[in-house]
Amino acid sequence: MWQLSSQGTYSVLAQAEEEVANFKSQIESEQLRLDAVRLMYETVKQCREEALAAVAGPVEEAATRTLQRIAGERLGRLQLGESFEPSRVLPEVLEESVALDNVSGGEREQIYLATRLALAEVLAKNERQLVVLDDVLAATDAGRLARVMTVLEEAAQRLQILILTCHPERYRGLERANFIDLEE
Repeated sequence: MWQLSSQGTYSVLAQAEEEVANFKSQIESEQLRLDAVRLMYETVKQCREEALAAVAGPVEEAATRTLQRIAGERLGRLQLGESFEPSRVLPEVLEESVALDNVSGGEREQIYLATRLALAEVLAKNERQLVVLDDVLAATDAGRLARVMTVLEEAAQRLQILILTCHPERYRGLERANFIDLEE
């Protein structure tokens, strides 16, 4: 109490007002930084969405065409998620989309293969890209496997395709394939 009375009421008030002004200045500065970070975040988010949309559309279209060549039109259009992973199919006969968990294992394999080939082809506009497939068709039936071989032969004209498999006999239909047995 003695200390407060010795400083005088005016000087205590002046010091408090100065501290309040400093705090207000700091708050304004932090608010400006916060606004700048928000603006930067929103700008990056918008640019990312635009870039993804520019690539996702062509990839979805190409994947859908490839999938229809393999499996027919029954599965309809393919829909990709944010990370270019197939998320749903939109059959024309249904009003709602179907999650990939609700299609057979073979169809799911074909959907993922079609998506990977489509993404590689979109990215390969300027140069030939490598596509690595690791036993991607283990559950695909013989009829669709034959159609997949045709798709792979055509894709191999624009892409370099490396297939790792424990079932090389499934790929013997690839006419220009180079088979390497790692056990020899």
